Order: sequence, then structure tokens, then C-alpha cells
Amino acid sequence: MKRTITTMLLMLTVIGIQAQKQISYINADGAWYHVYDESGKKVNTMSKQSVGIVVG
Repeated sequence: MKRTITTMLLMLTVIGIQAQKQISYINADGAWYHVYDESGKKVNTMSKQSVGIVVG
């Protein structure tokens, strides 16, 4: 569980750096997580199977 949380935080940090914007929210939709920035623009989509559970 600790590894999953660490992996997710690392992925979100990398996504935030690549987008040069802050992550505003993550939408869980079926088997996918959709990541949006503060302007509401989708910056990434990740499969729940590859990421695990999003906490926080």
C-alpha cells in the first residue's frame, strides 16, 4: 500500500512538472483516472490498473 501511494505521488509530480501547472483534480471514470489542471484542461489519463488507488 505504501509503495502504491509513493508511486502515485511520484507520477502526479512528474505530470505536474511536465504540464508546468498545478493539478486541480482527478476524475475517476470507469477504469481510468483523468487528471486536470487549474484551468480545467485535461493534462493526462492513466489506467486505474497501472496506477492503483488514488489517496488524498
